[in-house]
Amino acid sequence: MTPIVTMKPGTPVRRKRTVEVSIDEKPSRVVHLIANNRARNKFIKQIEKLIRSSDEYKEYIKFLKSKMHMDRCYVNPTIVSANGKKYSIELHHEPFTLYDLVDIEIMRREKECMGLDKFEIAETVMALHYDGLVGLIPLSKTQHELVHSSKVFIPLQHIYQDFYKYYEIYSDILESEECAHIKEKLDTKIALSLRCNDVQSDVNEPEFVYIDIDGFNVPQVPEEWKNIVMQSREDLAEAEAQQEKEAKAKEKAEAKSKKTKK
Repeated sequence: MTPIVTMKPGTPVRRKRTVEVSIDEKPSRVVHLIANNRARNKFIKQIEKLIRSSDEYKEYIKFLKSKMHMDRCYVNPTIVSANGKKYSIELHHEPFTLYDLVDIEIMRREKECMGLDKFEIAETVMALHYDGLVGLIPLSKTQHELVHSSKVFIPLQHIYQDFYKYYEIYSDILESEECAHIKEKLDTKIALSLRCNDVQSDVNEPEFVYIDIDGFNVPQVPEEWKNIVMQSREDLAEAEAQQEKEAKAKEKAEAKSKKTKK
């Protein structure tokens, strides 16, 4: 039962007043700033790990292998992932790696002044997978390792999913100066794709050196293009760390020289 409160006679009554406040401009959202490429590289890898370990990603891979016939190596179709077999079929991201996809999404959020919550970023990148906007191709474990080390190249015309649509959606970011390292890599892959005939080529005078892997001819990435194809934000982070190291060494040497002169 609510007690009844009675006011003593003569008790002053507090007057109420309404204050109207008008705001012409909403306060901007606080943006999480990433200090440098090394911090960005670490942040990207955390999100990449978060995606790969998620149940949603595991279910997605399982669906592609069981329902979309991505249980067979594209380069060597005789290698199939099935119960009782030791073969391992892995899905390779192309032309944008999972690392690139996370990097691009972070840049988009920064441009639009959005918060950088790693779980929200992981969820967005995962949604891109489910929407069929992420380029993928099934490869055997050996083939996958060779592609990542740029020993061989899979022409983009053989990649599954609508990564062209992805490019249209993120074109503002991909064509920006901040994304030059990814755009250069993409342009190189497009040039390579246009110049080489096929993964399993039988041309008389191929422009590339083809190497035999498990009985199939696969185009080898030209040495002069290899660094471009492999580059990522991680390379920028390493270069940044090296520059800082050299700057500190120079500063230390100058301080030592001044001390010696005194």
